[in-house]
Amino acid sequence: MSALYTATLAVAAVALLGGCQSTQEKSAAVEEEGGKSFEARGLTVKKVYKDVKVLSSTVLADENGVAAVGVLKNTSKAPLVKVPVAIDVRGKGKKSLFKNDDPGIEPSLASVSLLQPGETIYWTNDQVFATGEPRSVKVRPGQVPKDAPRDLPKIEVKPAKLVQDPVSGVAAEGKVVNKSDLVQKKLVVFGVARKGNKIVAAGRSQIEKLNPGKSAVYQIFFIGNPKGATIELAAPPTALE
Repeated sequence: MSALYTATLAVAAVALLGGCQSTQEKSAAVEEEGGKSFEARGLTVKKVYKDVKVLSSTVLADENGVAAVGVLKNTSKAPLVKVPVAIDVRGKGKKSLFKNDDPGIEPSLASVSLLQPGETIYWTNDQVFATGEPRSVKVRPGQVPKDAPRDLPKIEVKPAKLVQDPVSGVAAEGKVVNKSDLVQKKLVVFGVARKGNKIVAAGRSQIEKLNPGKSAVYQIFFIGNPKGATIELAAPPTALE
């Protein structure tokens, strides 16, 4: 069955024994500590960020679970980084069934790491643990906590093909390429299946580590049925500087 349905960054001082720390290493440490702060505090969006427009929102459910999708567009002329995304999955009578505000949540389940100017992304949280039958989802993008670096890394997602897994069912499979000089850790490939303007399936794939100039295979297992639909993909870089 399917139905249309901030974080504070802490900068930690890093001490090294015997040797200097490069700028890139310092940036990586700041990025990691910021993510830990985000996870530890949980997500709060008190005011919707005006530069990120929610074009639509969808919640999908089947025997594999529940997924929430927010179609988000950066309407500004600047890249936006670490955009918080709060969701409230609702059931009958608009009763709240699930929010992604728990401390310890993975950052990509509560934020978008990068939105380029004018870019639209099908952001997906496929780890929705609803306490009832989900009917809708409210999506609220929050204030961006920091400015984007001058030079931004590029990640290329190759087109997907549908494959049949004997255990988990239909999946979208393809390659993702790191065209930057930065190691990308916990790189998430978001995928939705769309028929016209209707989202009929959604899922995610996570690459634990993708070195500069290298490629990896992503495999997205869907909630919903992607057969006969157009597959939309995105993989925002996680390491930005």
